[in-house]
Amino acid sequence: MYPDAGFEELRTCCDCINVVTVLDQITDIQDGEAAQQSTDAYLAAISGKAGEPTNLYRMVTQVRERVARKASANCMRRFVESSMSYCNAVAKEAELRERRCTLDIESYKKLRREFSSVRLCVDLFEYVHGMDLPDAVYENDAFRQMYWAGVDMIYLTNDLYSYNREQSKGIAVNNMITVVISERGYTLQQAADFIGDEHRRLVAQMADASATMPSFGSKVDEDLRKYIRMMEMCVAGNIIWSLESPRYFGVRGAPLERDRVVKLWDAEV
Repeated sequence: MYPDAGFEELRTCCDCINVVTVLDQITDIQDGEAAQQSTDAYLAAISGKAGEPTNLYRMVTQVRERVARKASANCMRRFVESSMSYCNAVAKEAELRERRCTLDIESYKKLRREFSSVRLCVDLFEYVHGMDLPDAVYENDAFRQMYWAGVDMIYLTNDLYSYNREQSKGIAVNNMITVVISERGYTLQQAADFIGDEHRRLVAQMADASATMPSFGSKVDEDLRKYIRMMEMCVAGNIIWSLESPRYFGVRGAPLERDRVVKLWDAEV
């Protein structure tokens, strides 16, 4: 996901992802109130505010300090803002899961963009390369089309790959597979095909947006090319890691990539 990162930057990015994964694991089994407490601790630490010195708080504080050593003020601001949106969305997702409430497709898309934590990973692109993209870039329509295409592809494939694990644990209420089945009455295979169609559409959206990106000056344009390449690598890296890791499919390896057939796991008692 960060192919050009130096040792220290890669270590920091990996630690950030590990911390978010820990928070995800914790809040997956918490109700809305408990999840809010966990995300409050994360947010206090990432914002540099005082908080109860729990293990989570200390881990996040260390990550924040390492990012802050190199990140520009704009990069750090965006990272904290994305963290705020992420924490609010995680608490909301836990509340919906507790109530067994499934959103409609459009409402789910908006929430999933935030609680997926993808934006936190993407925010580290500038940190890795020491870039300082101006707000004018983020406000540009072509950039936004490219940005959201990348974010959406990553969370959609994550929903597809994580569905089996989530349904076995009884926590698949906030997954695009469940959302599409609920709203459109699709079968499980039709819902999976829906995600495939969306992914193909988003690939085209990213390519078109990248090709029509305006110039912001030679220095920013060079940084923007690096940013777009990292977004492309992030999309591809997410797929490769998900298929190779035992997290979602157990120890399957090549047969899964060859046959593309997933046997649903039995529900956990």
